Amino acid sequence: MGEIICNPCTGKTISLPKLVKTTPAARRRRLADRFFGYDPVNNQYKVLCITQYLAQHATPNHYQIFTLGAKPKRWRFIDCDIPHTHLSDGLCIDGFVYYIARTDARMMCLMMRFDLNSEKFNI
Repeated sequence: MGEIICNPCTGKTISLPKLVKTTPAARRRRLADRFFGYDPVNNQYKVLCITQYLAQHATPNHYQIFTLGAKPKRWRFIDCDIPHTHLSDGLCIDGFVYYIARTDARMMCLMMRFDLNSEKFNI
């Protein structure tokens, strides 16, 4: 069985499709974390997935987004111009998902912000 999102108030559930794997690196050890949020501009719920590879010379992270209720029911790849590793769970406030991350270059901790409407990352 795949991953399921459940609304405990209504008892409704939605099964998430399997993540898209595009490279042989996708078969290596990896962590795939999900962040759930609401886009008030478009009245849509979305799931952001960040996949991190655990190898020493790892492939850069992959970023995918899934919009609940969208047709076709699939994950879409999105770009991120800020190389980083997420370190915390996310929190959605007013259409933005916030989480603590570390830059790959400077090893500095920072607050990342993902805009659920534009599907863009910012610091």
